[in-house]
Amino acid sequence: MRAELIRQIEKMIPFNEQEETDKRLILSMLTQKDIFRRENQIAHMTASAWVVNHDITKTLMVFHNLYHSWSWMGGHADGEEDLLQVAIREVQEESGLRSVEPVSEEIYSLEVLTVDGHEKNGVYVPSHLHLNITYLLKADEKEDIRIKPDENSGVAWFSFGEAIEASTEAWFQERIYPKLIAKLHSDLDWCFRSKSIPDWIFSRMKGISYGPECTVPRGDLRYLRVLHIGFDQKTHIGEMICHKEIAKDLCDIFRSLYEAGYPIEKMLLVDVYGGNDELSMADNNSSCFNFRMIAGTNILSEHAYGRAVDINPLYNPYVLSDGSFTPLNAGRYVSRQKEAPHKIDHMDLCYQLFIEKGFHWGGDWEETKDYQHFQLNEKRTKA
Repeated sequence: MRAELIRQIEKMIPFNEQEETDKRLILSMLTQKDIFRRENQIAHMTASAWVVNHDITKTLMVFHNLYHSWSWMGGHADGEEDLLQVAIREVQEESGLRSVEPVSEEIYSLEVLTVDGHEKNGVYVPSHLHLNITYLLKADEKEDIRIKPDENSGVAWFSFGEAIEASTEAWFQERIYPKLIAKLHSDLDWCFRSKSIPDWIFSRMKGISYGPECTVPRGDLRYLRVLHIGFDQKTHIGEMICHKEIAKDLCDIFRSLYEAGYPIEKMLLVDVYGGNDELSMADNNSSCFNFRMIAGTNILSEHAYGRAVDINPLYNPYVLSDGSFTPLNAGRYVSRQKEAPHKIDHMDLCYQLFIEKGFHWGGDWEETKDYQHFQLNEKRTKA
């Protein structure tokens, strides 16, 4: 794991001079054998978490007993070299949250932090450095939270501005927390990325969208994390599985839609709905990969290969030539002659962006119409 951590640090692009300088120091210190243990009284590795809610409008903080300040969460590696897992564990222990997920497994920020000498459990701890790696995590602000009495006396969600004001540690208030917020909102490349499917995501897919009969190699698929504007006009973190051939194009498209304020209500893996396409569409969930057949046939859907995307499907239903449609709750949106919210047509930005990337729209099919559907090839059947 140490070699992988070094690789991640090396490829990280520093956000500012602080990160550039601290990156060099951390890499040089990682050559020390005991750098992951606090027995190294000069410096040792720690992991922190910048936890955001699904709307990316708040962050979760604890009132740290040692520092007498509202603070992010984190802790010592104590020999563990998988610092992402350290960060997740610390959040769960300090806040009581159970459902904590990384927005990305990549390093979000890094910093060398000074720790003044202090008493802990009756033992004096000399001044030293924390070589800190920070990860961006997300959690549901509606989930119950609780304090960890031996470490903190408060746990609460703050708006970003309130979080800065709540801190009484000058360095964090002036340099660290503003940096973390600025990175989240200014480095859009961070927020529109694809990668090979990590194990913790694949475990959610196995037996559902990626069943035992799936013939598409896992290595041909990619996991996307992108920002999107919901119908509530707030920013949300969306996730999607797609084929590697279209991963970059989808990141480009969703970034353009986000920057334009184009509303996409939900973007969840279809596994949330047990792989049931009807339930996903009825909930207006935009999705891509699902290893399944075309409804009523034994022909694999284009979604089975991760080469087709459905956008706002409730408002853009699949309409057969006999007039039947899915999802079943989309009746008011079947007619395309009248104005309706979130309708995809030839004037729509979503349509234009997909077409520019070489996709074909199901709304242009001759008989059956699939107004939600964009796919890479030109096959004119429900995919």
